[in-house]
Amino acid sequence: LSAAFAAGPLGPRSLLAGIPGSRRSLLSSALGGGRRRAAVALARVTPLDHHTPVRLVTLPSSPLTEAAWEPFGWLPVPDTDPRDALNRLHFEWADPNLNVIAHEYGEVQHTDRGPVCEVMYRHDTHTQALMPLNVRSVVAVAPADLDFSSPDHLDRVRAFSLVPLDCFVLFAGTWHWGPFPLGVDAVQLLNVQGARYAEDNASVDLPARTGAALEITAA
Repeated sequence: LSAAFAAGPLGPRSLLAGIPGSRRSLLSSALGGGRRRAAVALARVTPLDHHTPVRLVTLPSSPLTEAAWEPFGWLPVPDTDPRDALNRLHFEWADPNLNVIAHEYGEVQHTDRGPVCEVMYRHDTHTQALMPLNVRSVVAVAPADLDFSSPDHLDRVRAFSLVPLDCFVLFAGTWHWGPFPLGVDAVQLLNVQGARYAEDNASVDLPARTGAALEITAA
C-alpha cells in the first residue's frame, strides 16, 4: 500500500464535499487549494483534532477470484460442483430477504484515480450475498477480526474489481465498503441479506480510527 493524496480532475472542491469541517480544512490545506497533485508524507500532515493524522492510502483492486476472496466469504459454484452447499447462508434472526439495491457514484468522494473509502460496515448476525447487474464496480473488504485500532490494520484491507454478474457472499462480520460504480451510472445489485440489517449495521470511520482513508484504484 502506498500513501499519497491526489486532487482529481474534478478538483479539490469535489473531493472534499461532504467531509466534516475539521477534516475538510485539513485536506484542503494538503491539496493546496488547486487542481495540482500533491503527495503528502504522513509526518507532514497536521493532526486531525490534534490526535489523528490524515492521509490517503492507495489500494489497487484485483480481479475477483475464489482464492483471493476466501478470507472474506465465498463465491457460489455450479450445482454440479462437489463443493456446492459446503458453505451455508446464515440469518441469526431468521429474516433472509432478496431485493435489488443500488449505489450511486456521488455517494463517495473521488480522486482522479478512483473512489475513496472512508467508512466500512459489517453485519454480525447474517451473511450477505451481492451481485452487480449492470456496470463495473469495486468493493473493499477486511476480515471480521479487525478493529482498526492501528494504521497497520489497513494493510489487511483488500479491494476487488467487479464486472456484471460477479457474485460473492460475505461472511457474517466481514467489513465491507461498496460495491461502488467506476463510472457515473449507479451500480444495481442483487442483494440477499437480513431484512433487519439496519439494526445490525456497525461501521468504522477509517480516518478517525487509523488516520487514513483508502483510494481504491481499478484493476
